[in-house]
Amino acid sequence: MSYLKYISERKNLLIIWFSFHFLALFVNIFMIQGVFSEYFNLLCRYPDYKDNAASHFYPFVKIIEISDISGRKTYFNGIFYLYDISEFIAYSFLIFLILYIAYQGKNKKNI
Repeated sequence: MSYLKYISERKNLLIIWFSFHFLALFVNIFMIQGVFSEYFNLLCRYPDYKDNAASHFYPFVKIIEISDISGRKTYFNGIFYLYDISEFIAYSFLIFLILYIAYQGKNKKNI
């Protein structure tokens, strides 16, 4: 079986994978926040400040903490906080790498 046939057999996985990542990219391109309260954004939040860009690879981003009168509270940045095209490319490459490794493992079993 060829690698392309192996991938086409896993089209449902690819559709789910890319739908999730297209949604994340779409939400961040069009800045859709999904605000529920001052402390909770469902989709993403855009920081008012710029900090170290090296810490912005999704999902390894810093959680923003904000202070109020009662003390420190953790702010939920959203599911897709700071997701951009670099993450989209990386995760697109990752799924095809995983499928290729699985394909190679399956071919070694059949030999």
